[in-house]
Amino acid sequence: MKFNKIKSCLAVVLTLLLAAGCSDFTDIQPKGKSLLNTVNDLDMLLNQDKALTVRPLNNVGGSAIFSYDDVTANFLVENKSLSTLLFGFFDDDASIKRIEELTTSDDYYSTCYSWIGKMANPILTQLSVASGDDTKKNALRSEALAWRAYGHYLILQKFAKAYNPAKAAQDPGVIYLTEDVDITQLQPKKTVQECYDLALKDINEAISLDGVPKTPTSKQRLSKAAVYAIKAHICMAMQKYTEAEDAAKKALELGGSLNNYWSNVTTKTNSFGGSYQESVFESLSDPEVYLCIPDYFNYLWVDPKDISQIEPGYARWYLYPKSSDAYRGKPDDGEPSPDELVGLPGWDGPLSDYSTHDNISGLAAPNMYLIIAEAELRKGDIGEAMHNLDILRQSRLPEDKYQPLQGVVTTKGEAIKKLQQVSFEELLFTGWTFMQRKRWNTESEWATTLSRTIAGVTYTLEPGSNLWVFPIPKPARDANPNLTSNKNK
Repeated sequence: MKFNKIKSCLAVVLTLLLAAGCSDFTDIQPKGKSLLNTVNDLDMLLNQDKALTVRPLNNVGGSAIFSYDDVTANFLVENKSLSTLLFGFFDDDASIKRIEELTTSDDYYSTCYSWIGKMANPILTQLSVASGDDTKKNALRSEALAWRAYGHYLILQKFAKAYNPAKAAQDPGVIYLTEDVDITQLQPKKTVQECYDLALKDINEAISLDGVPKTPTSKQRLSKAAVYAIKAHICMAMQKYTEAEDAAKKALELGGSLNNYWSNVTTKTNSFGGSYQESVFESLSDPEVYLCIPDYFNYLWVDPKDISQIEPGYARWYLYPKSSDAYRGKPDDGEPSPDELVGLPGWDGPLSDYSTHDNISGLAAPNMYLIIAEAELRKGDIGEAMHNLDILRQSRLPEDKYQPLQGVVTTKGEAIKKLQQVSFEELLFTGWTFMQRKRWNTESEWATTLSRTIAGVTYTLEPGSNLWVFPIPKPARDANPNLTSNKNK
């Protein structure tokens, strides 16, 4: 027996995504042998390591520049690198064209489609003929559908315009890969509306099956709470705020206690005798994390004006090891500090010791409080919105710095600013800052113009900039003429 659909699904990243079409695949099932015949075989597909590259998102809309060389020198050359074009907010026509030409690969793109093509769709195709317990089959179908929904959701965040109800049915989206897609044919993109509708359909079916365990085998497998968290994010993107809030509350009911960072503080001393406070949690075991997509933080630099927007004592900044901590107490011997070596004096960023991971685009309880707060604010209940921000802030601020927002912030404009501030300081260095700001940019009341000053020159990123939509990697565009730019014309 030959599994042509399975063959197509497992080949998807190397074909549709990077080569976009082919007709001479060999079956993944060797002659005389059988693969993926049992539920245990299929379950193993879900155990692959989950990693994602989000640093380009930090460069553009995340208020953090990823660099380990002289930033200012890179701005002086005529043929600027891809990263320089991104964190310099170069969005003129010539720069956008060069960005497209320089995007010869994209790990984010191939990784998300790999989850879909190498995990989700093979499971969904093969379950009907695989032997094993029906309860396990139900769990696998539920988790596979959820992964497919989440993978497409993440792809849309980077490569398509933000959902706009007035335009979503016309705006081009991405190729939505279901298990019955024939990838030997050049597939067309679906609209943004169609993509989100399919993602919502997948996640609703995953929830209705009720097969995913409450406690998974690892933080890189989905739990019940994670499945509801995926729905909450999809609904927020679609501006279905009531449904998003309901899903976020369900996720919190199922688990996700917040860490009180200031209850677990240690004092460290660097090689120059300077002391600083630290409280680092390992995301792969953190109880407030539903799904960990991990990375180490290093070489991410934040503008001093952005740092000044963080509440004094907010743990996600003040208790995370930073480059400045390594140089506290350093004698003024004329030797440059790390920020000066990259040409960004006064900038600061995380200094990972490669012993802990942080959750860059996974699912976690703090995001659920942000979703609930925003949904309440959009309903007009400012007090309840601020209450949910206060729940999060109480776990992040020291007692002497915490002041409640509920009852103090009373106007919508003030409430929006506070919600955006807490979102920024909580989600800094992750992919979520970019995603939040991109989503908000569809509404003038919520939109943000970003700026950064490098070597005395100020660069600005407008809400409607084409940089908010990244180009699909060039090999895929070259192989499939349907994969045209999703940017503004």
